Amino acid sequence: MEQQTPEFVAYAIDQHCALRGGKKPWHPLQAERQLRPLREFCKASSTGWFREGICWNPADVVGEIDGVEIPAGFAATPMFDAYGGQEWVQEMCRDCPACAIRFSHAPPIAGCFGQIAAVETLHAMFDDLISRRPDADSLNRLFLDTRPRWYGFWSHSPLTTAQQQAHLDVFSALDMLHTDPQYRHWCDTLRSALTSGLPVHVLLVPPGRVEGRTWTISPSCGRCGAVRTSAAQSCSGCGVRGYFIPARRRLAMGRRPFRDLRAEYGAARLRQLLWNEP
Repeated sequence: MEQQTPEFVAYAIDQHCALRGGKKPWHPLQAERQLRPLREFCKASSTGWFREGICWNPADVVGEIDGVEIPAGFAATPMFDAYGGQEWVQEMCRDCPACAIRFSHAPPIAGCFGQIAAVETLHAMFDDLISRRPDADSLNRLFLDTRPRWYGFWSHSPLTTAQQQAHLDVFSALDMLHTDPQYRHWCDTLRSALTSGLPVHVLLVPPGRVEGRTWTISPSCGRCGAVRTSAAQSCSGCGVRGYFIPARRRLAMGRRPFRDLRAEYGAARLRQLLWNEP
């Protein structure tokens, strides 16, 4: 079954860390793939979905037991063991200047990366907000001129200090900041980067689709990231011609690290774990 993926921005603070590896440890998507299990533990702990040593994802229902929905989950201890142990991981992240969630989550783990999904109305909201700002002219000089303005804000990576501050000023004024944690985390990331002087890498990922294990990203402009259908046409976002990135295929993330635990634990044990039944 095909699943559509929205346009989104991935970001990561560039900080040397033993929990990251590979050729591009600063790359936002690589950081997400490497640290996602740790972040999911942090989220589950903060929302009350870490129970009896298992992290649960209530948004990912894998089936039912006696008419009650069963979410996907994963055991925390073996996950931490793969990183070197929970105590060591928490010590690494606790005082790390790149851990942007250290003031809002307990325990603060893997707070150095994140994603922002571009909801349908965000482009128009962003344009309207910037047009009403008294510093609109200075923003024009800081970022690539695009239509909508959203694309220009992500066309340079890593962000300069001035660009980080401009991002923080604009995003702090968005109404969604008060209702959507992904925008709050982006602002916390910017504050951490500005305080510590660390670079922030950003990557705008065009919409795509997932079929099985394959994630296909739509063709896009290599300059601003807006979707394009042909190398010959001018980009609708920045007007450039020829700078064309064809469709790309990646391995889909799926629900990792969450999985269906019904076969592993059985119905009776899951009832105990989820609902404290004897």
